[in-house]
Amino acid sequence: MLLSWICLFVALAVERNSASVIHNIEDPTNTNIGNRSVSLRKVFRRDSKCPEGEYPGNKFCCMNCAVGTRVENDCQEEHEKPTCIPCTDGKDYMDKANGYHECLLCRLCDQEHGEEVNFPCTVSRNTVCKCRASYFCRTNSSQDPRSCDHCQQCTQCENGVAERCTETTDAVCKGYRYYWALLILLPLIVLAVCAVFKFVKCMSNTSVRYQPPPLSEPPTPPLEPYPSYLKDIDLEPYLQDLAGEMFYEQMVQCVRRMCLGDPTIDDIKNNHGQGSEGKYQLLRSWYTQHGQQGAFQKLIESLRECGLNRPAENIINILNSKVPH
Repeated sequence: MLLSWICLFVALAVERNSASVIHNIEDPTNTNIGNRSVSLRKVFRRDSKCPEGEYPGNKFCCMNCAVGTRVENDCQEEHEKPTCIPCTDGKDYMDKANGYHECLLCRLCDQEHGEEVNFPCTVSRNTVCKCRASYFCRTNSSQDPRSCDHCQQCTQCENGVAERCTETTDAVCKGYRYYWALLILLPLIVLAVCAVFKFVKCMSNTSVRYQPPPLSEPPTPPLEPYPSYLKDIDLEPYLQDLAGEMFYEQMVQCVRRMCLGDPTIDDIKNNHGQGSEGKYQLLRSWYTQHGQQGAFQKLIESLRECGLNRPAENIINILNSKVPH
């Protein structure tokens, strides 16, 4: 009989404890359980991908800032709006809803190479450059026909114009085919004359006594870090080849050192990835922003400052083999 009472008491105690545990879990006033669930929920939300129209902030998914503005402070609650401030008119811009903490720098039109402002930079649109008179647009990577990446001076025809220079095409001169033939044949004629002259001189001096060279020759001047004719060349036709000489991380390190902003780098990474196209777009974006003047020297110096000597030498060799000189 006593054993039966003991078993009944133990069963009632276990049932009461179980009910208390269940009550504590379901009770929202239980601070220990509640805080833990909120903390886990925050972790899950922070680790999950934010919905469309939002970006991952410091702790929460925040709503994007509007066009023409950027993030100053992230939101303090899930799916709330952050503190947004406008970009600086004429200095930087943002042409889409975003979660960036920096605006994109405005493009500067390269006046030394025939560019001028078509539409000025605003807080919501980048500068639109066009070619001046007597220049034509050689490359335009945008979908806006009013814009141009690189302008080139129209050819001056001495013997008349077959086709006039337009906004997008160079002039065609009359009789240009004969000039090209002359330019090709002239070096061959000069080489032939030099060879004949050298042969005649050699035959006339066969009896001249051989004179050994002096024991000491004057020192040769130090070599330049790269050939001088490469200093201000247009890199646009060779950007794809140059980008292939670097890994993606090296390219990011290089263009960041050359003042290409992180928002632009992130935008290119999201749209083009980290492969060949991504590297090419990073290099092209920097070159468009910098302009042709001094671009090659800036690229080589930045690579060497980053310790990327091998890519720098490979780029010099590529251009040395492809650029006529």
